[in-house]
Amino acid sequence: MIGVVIPTRNCRPYLERHVAGLSHWIDLAEEVVVVDSDSTDGTVEFLQAHLPHPNLRFLRHPPGLYASWNFGISQIRAKYTAIATCGDTLSREGVESLLLGMQRLGCDVLISKPVFEDPEGRALPAPRWPVDEVVETLGLDSPLALTRLEALAFMAADLSAAFTGSCASCLFRTEALQQRPFPTDVGASGDGVWALRNALQMIWGVTPEVVSTFLKHPIDPGSADRKAPTGVQLRPDLFLAQSVAEALDTGLVSREALQALGWPEMERRLAEYCVAKADFDRARRGKLPWVFRPSAWGSRMRRNRARECVRRLRCAILVAEDLRAD
Repeated sequence: MIGVVIPTRNCRPYLERHVAGLSHWIDLAEEVVVVDSDSTDGTVEFLQAHLPHPNLRFLRHPPGLYASWNFGISQIRAKYTAIATCGDTLSREGVESLLLGMQRLGCDVLISKPVFEDPEGRALPAPRWPVDEVVETLGLDSPLALTRLEALAFMAADLSAAFTGSCASCLFRTEALQQRPFPTDVGASGDGVWALRNALQMIWGVTPEVVSTFLKHPIDPGSADRKAPTGVQLRPDLFLAQSVAEALDTGLVSREALQALGWPEMERRLAEYCVAKADFDRARRGKLPWVFRPSAWGSRMRRNRARECVRRLRCAILVAEDLRAD
């Protein structure tokens, strides 16, 4: 029931680790698709020699991180898709747990958080990701499917990181990804923008289990230019607003429900936060240290004030959703 997409581009240094990790569970996969982007370091040859699978295909695609992902996903016929980026590994128990959770919850995405290692296998401190906030706020001890408005509230309250975390530690419903592919015009932010743009369009599942390992390496195999094109406006609140507008048009949510939860106020505070954050970030990049600039202090205060308002509004939405469920 699982199709595996392996995007590669000159990632030969990580393949021993990657194949060793895959070997523990690759027999659970219905099909494996390697999408290579002009590798010249023996990547494809190594995988051909060391990755045995009865339904293994090698495809080529021009360099481009999310474009290569989308191409590989478009070839998958299995019901679920795992994106196995080079160096990042899942345990067999983890794959089985994610699959069971997807089947039980009927969600489009099931998110987990990995542990972190360097290329020498040493444990690294784990950054705080949105999944941590979900697990802690809801007190999860087993996988849970969020309501659409719960997912919206959690994304609104943490715009600084991709809601999916590492896509290599998630399992996706293939049809959902094929119908709504990752954006390819936002540089390295494709998975984060994808989550915001589909906040209300997907059924999001979260598990507290740690089922994978994320490799922190100096290069990003499978990627090309990771900078967004000049002129692209990466305002996360605007992507979230797109999801809300589409959900209203298609009837996924009602305007009355959003009004009752205070969403118009949330949108205003999100806009304030994003504008103030952008102003403060520009000040921090200036030649003069920002602490000597009164305007930077002002934008920092506005950012922090808006962020606190957003968090309070998120709590109100979660309480309202919980009361509705009861």
